[in-house]
Amino acid sequence: MSKPLHVSFYVADESGNALNLGSGAVDADDESILASAYQSDVGNWQLHLSTQDEIEFHYSGFKTPFVHNLSDLVQANLGTQARKVGRLQLSNTSDDSSNVLVFQLDSESVTVGKVALGNLLGGIDYFYGQSKISLPNHPDVSCSSSYCSCDANVLLKLIWCTSDCLCDYSELYTAVPSRPFFPREFLWDEGFHQLLIWCCDIHICLDIIGHWLDLMNVYGWIPGEQILGAEALSKVPVEFVRQHPTNGNPPTLFLVLRDVICSI
Repeated sequence: MSKPLHVSFYVADESGNALNLGSGAVDADDESILASAYQSDVGNWQLHLSTQDEIEFHYSGFKTPFVHNLSDLVQANLGTQARKVGRLQLSNTSDDSSNVLVFQLDSESVTVGKVALGNLLGGIDYFYGQSKISLPNHPDVSCSSSYCSCDANVLLKLIWCTSDCLCDYSELYTAVPSRPFFPREFLWDEGFHQLLIWCCDIHICLDIIGHWLDLMNVYGWIPGEQILGAEALSKVPVEFVRQHPTNGNPPTLFLVLRDVICSI
């Protein structure tokens, strides 16, 4: 990817308490303080920056009661700066009594981003196994070779409505949220994973999306968690193993489909 890469992180007090901008935000010295504040439940705290690299550093402080719109605030700030100085960099200014502080590292320091992307790509796996589906009228009955009975099959067929055996194994090619802790597949996570993966390899991305769509039943429902195989099952508390057809998931796959179509 030849486009410049900027890594930003932020500190926010959702209750609206002011955060103090440290001298390190201006000088970016080794072991310098970026931010500090006092909270009644945790006391005094400080955020330090420790680096051995020469980095370009920028910041902005915002006073806002709505932390969920932080991306809009940052993008507006970057847009203003781009028109002024011709670069996507934060303005190095802070509102009075800011409760959100955003810090930006320039493209010279991208190690963390590379590691994160590498772990995402390294977490792409092929899974094969059985998912257990809880039946609405029979919550104690699940779809697996050890649970299914003739009656359960009939009831589940009304829900799943497939032509194959309802206890057949499923396959899924996908990334995972975390290889050490969540080595299993999450539907809504995958939409965000593919926003990055398709930029690296569009063919892998489309293959993964196709595998997920193959799991859809005639009502448009896809089980949010796919726990296929012994390794994935070993990491899941028993109460979360069965998937309920009444539970929906945010359709995040639309995000990457939109991106791919618009780019093509």
